[in-house]
Amino acid sequence: MLRAVNHESHRIGEIGQGGACYREALVWRDLVLRRPLGLVLTDADTAGEESQRHFVLMEDETLLAGVIAVTQELGTARLRQMWVRSDAAGRGHGRSLLAGVERILCAEGFQRITLNARISVIGFYEKCGYSAVGDEFQEVGIPHIRMTRRIG
Repeated sequence: MLRAVNHESHRIGEIGQGGACYREALVWRDLVLRRPLGLVLTDADTAGEESQRHFVLMEDETLLAGVIAVTQELGTARLRQMWVRSDAAGRGHGRSLLAGVERILCAEGFQRITLNARISVIGFYEKCGYSAVGDEFQEVGIPHIRMTRRIG
């Protein structure tokens, strides 16, 4: 971990690409986000990630959830590839991770976060303060909508 902040009983930290934690996060991203769609996470899917920020939520030494943040225009970050382990879903880990990453980004001067949400999880993001913008579109073969939230 490069940096960690405590949130309730969890640690939220930023990890570098290439280490053991990153490799484990790749396995979970594949299992949670790709395999249910009949897809496999490929090297092409992860190309360019060395310039993106990888955040994870851990409890003790167990990796529970993760998300990637990409800097866009000044003051805006885009979140992508958010996942929660299937055996840890429904226990608030996604909300904890999202809140922790928002705090970190806000402290660094970011004022807005955007993301492309799967239609099936719009309610989760709305409860976290995000609003849908624009029309529904297809990404990785399933419907998504762009969402945004001011954080600063």
